[in-house]
Amino acid sequence: MSEAEATPGPADVPNVWGVLWLIGVVLVGLFLLVSGFAQRPPERSALTVADHVGPISYTTPLVRVSRGRRGTSTYRTQKILLSVSGFGPIEVSPPPTLWVDGIDRLRYGQQVRFLVDPHLRLVFEATSEGRTFLSFAESEGNRRGRSNGLIVAGLFCLGVAALHGFNLRRG
Repeated sequence: MSEAEATPGPADVPNVWGVLWLIGVVLVGLFLLVSGFAQRPPERSALTVADHVGPISYTTPLVRVSRGRRGTSTYRTQKILLSVSGFGPIEVSPPPTLWVDGIDRLRYGQQVRFLVDPHLRLVFEATSEGRTFLSFAESEGNRRGRSNGLIVAGLFCLGVAALHGFNLRRG
């Protein structure tokens, strides 16, 4: 066996930058996938009921969301201070871009029932006297849409990584 055959050539050494790129895409894909599953909306039965007697004080801060290369976007949200059993007073918000409509027009003494996830500090439904201010279906659809988008992006990244991995292996 000659010495020329024993030393690896450029084709025998893996492309270091290609391997690093592959690892990065896999990590990003896994992060997006896990984030997508973590943002799945909870079941209605898992939510906590918080009753409040009106009027309700709330703030409407402006939320700025970074969209990478596409710049930033903004939307207004509501921060509502509610007393949730087992958690005490916490500040909750509706899911992004949704609004608890009509809570500024509550009569004195009017009872409002909120369905909240105290861990995520999100309000999923608000009703009073047969009137729905924020529906669970709308909130669930909002969270599910965002969750599905992250899962699809994560699967896309993992697919790109798999194709790149096959190309590295062939090369």
